[in-house]
Amino acid sequence: MSKKLISLVLVLAIAGIASAADMYWNSDVSSGAWNVASNWKLGSTATSSIATQVPQLGDQAWVRPSLNGSISAGPITINVTSTDAVTHRLNMNYGTMTLNVQTGAVLTNSGTMAATGWQMYNTTASVVNVDGTLKNERGDATAITVKIGGAAGGGSQTININDGGVMTVKQTALGNGSFQIGTTATAAGSAYVTINDGGLLDVDSYTFGTLSNKKMTIKVGGLMKVRGNATAQINADITANKIVGQYVGWPTQGLAVWTKVEGGQTYTYVPEPATVALLGLGSLMLLRRKR
Repeated sequence: MSKKLISLVLVLAIAGIASAADMYWNSDVSSGAWNVASNWKLGSTATSSIATQVPQLGDQAWVRPSLNGSISAGPITINVTSTDAVTHRLNMNYGTMTLNVQTGAVLTNSGTMAATGWQMYNTTASVVNVDGTLKNERGDATAITVKIGGAAGGGSQTININDGGVMTVKQTALGNGSFQIGTTATAAGSAYVTINDGGLLDVDSYTFGTLSNKKMTIKVGGLMKVRGNATAQINADITANKIVGQYVGWPTQGLAVWTKVEGGQTYTYVPEPATVALLGLGSLMLLRRKR
């Protein structure tokens, strides 16, 4: 290998290392756009430099309004409006905040430098509204995890997957993506996930942690997709009131759990919209017969 080529390789390697950074949301700014460089800092203090670019795949994005020199602990609102918003890990904690992944937008957490692709905990109140796509996906052989829940002061962590919204937790090589609800160390606070009509939660696996206040609500038209045959786990969580459904005229636990084979891989669906519709139609027919 020539000296010039070696020098080029070293320069590129150093540049790659230098590009990775911890970036902190600058909550003193008036604009709430994720893809505005001046909305980010390169450190956690009031005197930290303002970033010259938005987070990249090698960067860790911290949203910590009460710990990065901001005027207050919030509330702050961050809007993702583009299809190229990226980070290797998103951390949301210590404040009052709302993250909106708007319709048509894509926020990708690659987890390439830390197995935990996203953590949301210890906030006064945090809300994530997914109207676009929130991807937590890693492509190599390392697992990726998304964790929400727990707040020492009793705060709430909430994810709403809305009509047209998609949230994924997937390790695409081996299927080792884990969505963990209520798993942080503190025993206080709450962790809630709601899949609204037209929303999709697509995960390799999921677990509920030891946090007392935790729940997943799947509303009519909402769908959770889990890799493998997870019917026993899902039914147990339905029985334990950890997963609930909200259907007009249905009991709280009126959920249908299915498995399907797609492309040689088994997936579990809860609920399966077509079958829910058929069951609803059957109920209407029975009501008509009674009349």
